[in-house]
Amino acid sequence: MLIWGSVGMAVSLLVMSIGMHFSSHNRVAAYICAIALTIYIAFFSATWGPVMWIMIGEMFPLNIRGIGNSFGAVINWSANSVVSLAFPFLLNLFGTGSLFFGYAAACVLRIWFVHSKVFEIRNRYLEEIEDGLRKGTLK
Repeated sequence: MLIWGSVGMAVSLLVMSIGMHFSSHNRVAAYICAIALTIYIAFFSATWGPVMWIMIGEMFPLNIRGIGNSFGAVINWSANSVVSLAFPFLLNLFGTGSLFFGYAAACVLRIWFVHSKVFEIRNRYLEEIEDGLRKGTLK
């Protein structure tokens, strides 16, 4: 789900980036940007939004799960704050088209990260995941 979500978000951000370059001169490009943003939100809401919260809840051993969930939530919201606070500065620095192209590139990096570093947890019990993490055998 995370890989397909990243692909959908990268493509929609790339379309939005291209549309942003032409949106001030063309009304159709502005509509394309709005549609691309809607598609981005749909992909995020169906994949990265909920899956990350589920993964945070399942990746910590039972004896520290509460603390781990709290730590994961703090990191997640802190990262959201950094992105939100940096957006106006980055927008002034790069402009809309280039900035969204950079966000699309970040989605491509996420595809590599998920493919190489994130293990599958579907159809596994929490105890099985914990045991695999302890032994280092989970893939």
